[in-house]
Amino acid sequence: MKKLSDVIAALPRGFLPLMLLVFVSRILSMAFFPLTDATEGRYGEVARLMLTSGDWISPQYAPGVWFWAKPPMSTWLAAASMKVFGVNEFAARFPSLLLSLVVLWLVWELARDYLSETGRWLAVLILSTMSLFYVVSGTVMTDETLLLTCTMVLVAFWRMVDGPSRKAGYWMFFGLGLGLLAKGPVVWALTGISAAVWLCWAKKWREVFRAMPLVTGALLMLAVGVPWYIAAEMKTPGFLNYFLIGENFDRFTKPGWDGDRYGHAHKAPLGMIWVFVLAAALPWLPVSLYRYFRGWRPQMTDMTRFLLCWFLIPNLFFTFAHNIILTYPLVSLPPLALLIAKSLESSAVTKGKIRRWAYAAGAVIPAIILLGLAALPFCVPHNLHTASFVSRDFRAMKDSRGQDLLYVGLRVYSIEYYNAGKVKRFDSIDAAIDYGLKHGQHFLALTDEQAGWISPAEHKELEFLRKSRPAYVLYQISPKKEASGS
Repeated sequence: MKKLSDVIAALPRGFLPLMLLVFVSRILSMAFFPLTDATEGRYGEVARLMLTSGDWISPQYAPGVWFWAKPPMSTWLAAASMKVFGVNEFAARFPSLLLSLVVLWLVWELARDYLSETGRWLAVLILSTMSLFYVVSGTVMTDETLLLTCTMVLVAFWRMVDGPSRKAGYWMFFGLGLGLLAKGPVVWALTGISAAVWLCWAKKWREVFRAMPLVTGALLMLAVGVPWYIAAEMKTPGFLNYFLIGENFDRFTKPGWDGDRYGHAHKAPLGMIWVFVLAAALPWLPVSLYRYFRGWRPQMTDMTRFLLCWFLIPNLFFTFAHNIILTYPLVSLPPLALLIAKSLESSAVTKGKIRRWAYAAGAVIPAIILLGLAALPFCVPHNLHTASFVSRDFRAMKDSRGQDLLYVGLRVYSIEYYNAGKVKRFDSIDAAIDYGLKHGQHFLALTDEQAGWISPAEHKELEFLRKSRPAYVLYQISPKKEASGS
């Protein structure tokens, strides 16, 4: 096995500086960009509640309200990170960065069967600077754990068949067990169908049955993934029915599925996944398609067929799903990065060096993020959904009497995260004001739209403090003064 120093010395010229740009830009954005609603705020708050409650079995959506939508792997990692680094943006996002590095290593390792030595680094460059991979590698969500487990399973599957290697087979089953804890049985569908289609295409069934440790591997998978499901159902009965049927079947088959307890289904036109794929693979996919239309064609080796199945099958699966979001193509980006690297290898790699235009393409997404981060102190987009700024203003103005921050309307996860749950939500402005008047001085955060609803009578009970970015106004509720005695 090569030493790390030898690997670094063998890197193509210019590769390390660009990777440092990618890594540093991601670290900075993780630390200084606020958690946004609803996804990051929600999963950040779920992890914070796990840490503060000490309940590591059943994630909580709110104190005492169980979060059945997702298995706990990503929450475990985020809560553990918060325990080490404190409750902050960097800690919540740090596990995703670590998992993305593991995925990049798996892609680099798999690429030795498909690309030249320099081409392997080109594949790493391409994947790390794809827009969706770059963004998700520093966000609080469950998609990175799904990406890791799917990549682990299919890389191990290839090694098991290509070797053949029973050891790789055990890694495959271990990855399937982790997948149960990352996202649930959907991991089996995304990886199993891809593998089965490739086996039919390449006619490799005999090699699989010769190498696969079916019985002991399946036991390993169940030992890794099933105990938590049993513990969760025993602690919170009804979890298995909601998660296995609702989240893993109804969500994908029922348009506008209304059984979601924690949000709403994201209905999209059938086939919208391919628009998401194009956006997810920017800026690289258009370049590769240009090469294809100019006449480049891949050589149909077993590896090419395997990568095509890995890329196409999950997206075909989601083509017929009624409820999808932009992150769904994520699991198909590793094979796509390898295919794109193959298509660009002859033009992007010369004499063992990656050409400058490829580095320039790789710098696009990190540069955009750095520019946005630099502009954040001066210009916060009005549609940036976060309560971090108004929460900061509240913490700076409150005194030692432990006032809560009150807000109105639908649940805002980031306002709960940034104030350690010391907030109260109301359905109307007058209800919030009434509570504040009865319980002493409190602070009220309203959106710009809600501030326009304040009646003249309510204005008399509110003291304007400041306009908080983005789209929030902070008020103080003053208790009514008693009339002078007669």
